[in-house]
Amino acid sequence: MYRCVVMPKEHDKATRPPYKKIADSKNLDKDWDFIAERAVHYRHERPIVSYIYERKRCFDHFRKWIDLSQTEKVLKHDLFDEAGWTQFSFYFMERRIHTYFVEISRVIIKKAKRRIESAGLNDYAHIVIGDFRKLPFRSNTFDVTCSMDSITYVPEWEDCVNEQARVTRPYGHVIIMVPNLHNLFLGHMFLSVFDKIGVLRTETYYSIPLTRKELENAGKKAALDVEDISGFSIMIPQLGWFDRLSERYRDSSNSFIMWLLHTKDSILTMIEEMFYRIEKKKTVLNLLSRSIIMTGQKREIKSRHH
Repeated sequence: MYRCVVMPKEHDKATRPPYKKIADSKNLDKDWDFIAERAVHYRHERPIVSYIYERKRCFDHFRKWIDLSQTEKVLKHDLFDEAGWTQFSFYFMERRIHTYFVEISRVIIKKAKRRIESAGLNDYAHIVIGDFRKLPFRSNTFDVTCSMDSITYVPEWEDCVNEQARVTRPYGHVIIMVPNLHNLFLGHMFLSVFDKIGVLRTETYYSIPLTRKELENAGKKAALDVEDISGFSIMIPQLGWFDRLSERYRDSSNSFIMWLLHTKDSILTMIEEMFYRIEKKKTVLNLLSRSIIMTGQKREIKSRHH
C-alpha cells in the first residue's frame, strides 16, 4: 500500500525560473511538473530498445553489488524512471523489498503510480513528497540508497551525496549515477548549447556532468569506501532516435519505412548487445560512457569517548 507523505513547501509562486536561477528556486515542484508533461521519456506506449538496455544494465549492477539477503529497505531518489520504462527500482520491489522514494513533482508521482500499480508492486512502494537535497529520514535508515542521474540537476549535488550517505546504515551501499563529462558523444556540449538557446527546457533541464575523480572525491568526503566506479551506457544515445521515429511513422504506407521499422528492433538489439559486452569487460571505453556510476560502502563512524 502506498504511504504518501507531503513535506511542507517554503512558498508557492507560479513563476518558472530559467535554469540559471533554478538553484535558488523554491519552485522545483512546479518546474518538474512542467517537464513531466513534456518529457520525451513519457511519450512511448511500450518499452523501447534503448530503455530495455539501460534497465538490463542497471539490474546487472544491482545484482553484482547488492546482497539481497541483507537488504530490507531501499531508498531511491525521485520517480522519474518509474514514471517511464527504465524503472530501475523494480529490481528491488519485484523481490519484495520495501523501496522508498523522495519525489518533488506530483505529476511524476501520478505517472509512476500507474506503472507501479500495473506491475502489482503497490505494497512495496513508499512515496514521500519532498526535496532530496534534504532527505526527510533519520540517519542510518536504509540498507541501500540509489540516485540515478538525479543529483546533478541541482548545483548542491555534493550536499546530496552527503545526505544520501547520511541516511544509509553503516556498511550499507550507496549507488550514485551522474552524467559523464568525458562522454564520447559530447553529450554535455550539446546539452549546454540546447540550454543556451532555450530548446532544452521544453523537455528537461541541463544536468551538471562530472568527472570520475569529482564523483570519487565526493564519495570519500561522505565517508564512503568507494568500491567501484565504472561507465554506464556506452551505447550511442542517438540510437534512441530510431525508436522515437518508429513511434511517429508506425502508420506510414511507405514500403521502405515499414521495412526499416520492421527490422529496427533486431538491428538495434545486436548493436546494443555489442556495447553491453564492452561495458561488462570494463575497458577504457567505460570512461567515455554517457554516465558514470559509483558504488560505495558506508564506513562506520566510531564515536570518540573522552
